Amino acid sequence: MASIEMKPTFSIIVPVYNVEHYLQRCIESVLSQSYQNFELLLVDDGSKDKSGAICDEYAKKDNRVRIFHKENGGVSSARNVGLDNACGEWICFVDSDDEMENCYLSKFHQDSDLEIQSAVTINATDKVKQRELKYKDEVIAIRCAEYAILRGLNTAPWAKCFRKSIIDMNDIRFDEDLSYGEDSIFIYKYLCFCSTIRYNSHIGYKYYIFDTGLGHKRHPMEKIVSMYSRQFDLYFKILNDSNQQQTFFHRKTLFLLREFFLWYDVSYRKLRQFSFVDKIVKKHLNVLEKTMLYFPKIYLKYCSFYYKYVIR
Repeated sequence: MASIEMKPTFSIIVPVYNVEHYLQRCIESVLSQSYQNFELLLVDDGSKDKSGAICDEYAKKDNRVRIFHKENGGVSSARNVGLDNACGEWICFVDSDDEMENCYLSKFHQDSDLEIQSAVTINATDKVKQRELKYKDEVIAIRCAEYAILRGLNTAPWAKCFRKSIIDMNDIRFDEDLSYGEDSIFIYKYLCFCSTIRYNSHIGYKYYIFDTGLGHKRHPMEKIVSMYSRQFDLYFKILNDSNQQQTFFHRKTLFLLREFFLWYDVSYRKLRQFSFVDKIVKKHLNVLEKTMLYFPKIYLKYCSFYYKYVIR
């Protein structure tokens, strides 16, 4: 039986819900880490299958494993339980159907407020690698949050290492009222307090995707608009005095509207009922783009052209 002889360096938080077929693979990948000074927090979010029992068995065998059983409240509430109980200096989030290479923790440098490790996305059905998130090794110490936003940031919490003192001092938690985009809000809030960000070229995290057939349409449009409104507020806070702010907001607005047309097949007249949408359109789009919004098919073709020939 392994034991923790000192305060753990890493707290690894795994929200668990009905993943009995994948959970053992995930837990084993954590416990087999070459870097041993960690605690594993398994938060059973009211699972109805054998997931909770699997967690209990591992907690009996290895006292680095701590198990929390709670009523179902969603992944954000599960992660927050983990944050409330974590003892480590650094926080890592792992999805319960993913896995890590055994050197994953050892590759973190533990010297920056946020470290982002490279990762690979794998199709869970045939286990074929679909794409890599590959970074070059670098440390950003000047306007690092702005740099991360402008270069395009994967806002999933996995394959990252967070400084717990920043999370605690600024009371940063996952928004339990959001069912989509809650990860991005957490990341952007955290970025507001970062002084350094390290990008890490090591590919140590395996993210598995499952074809569940679920999409954005399952979420009420009002909640999606609310989430984007919060995102834009955080963008503005981070890019407050950036000379690229105007270009960034133009592109974000352009493609946000595109997503609404694709997800919801909604008219612009209906979208204008949301004050946030009306505000960003007036502020960030030009006259031609505003006109095209009344003709979604034309607008979508324009966005495709813009992405292919202007951005790239």
